[in-house]
Amino acid sequence: MTYYPDLSPYRYTVADQPMLNVGWLEPGAYFPRGPVPAQLVDALLKLGTRPRNKLRGFHFCEFCSRYRGTGEIHVVGASGIRYAAPMLIIHYIFAHRYRPPKEFVEAVLSPVCAVA
Repeated sequence: MTYYPDLSPYRYTVADQPMLNVGWLEPGAYFPRGPVPAQLVDALLKLGTRPRNKLRGFHFCEFCSRYRGTGEIHVVGASGIRYAAPMLIIHYIFAHRYRPPKEFVEAVLSPVCAVA
């Protein structure tokens, strides 16, 4: 999978509106670790039932090779900023203690979370 720093401009595929990257990890590149709100994974699982940009093939977790994913999760924050995360973000949080940026977490957990 391709690595992008958190909150960098989205460039993985063509997008009709600007978005920011979240959770595009790779071994050797720093990523924040730590606790996340308990409801974050559940909210991402619900959003993941309708993946976006589902391309051919799968991405495997480069940290443990035990999980694969395809597609992306897109959300819009209250400020109108759009975020794009690989489906593997759920695995990264659960298995590798990845802690997404606060802005993304707030967008996902917002009562009016909008799918981009």
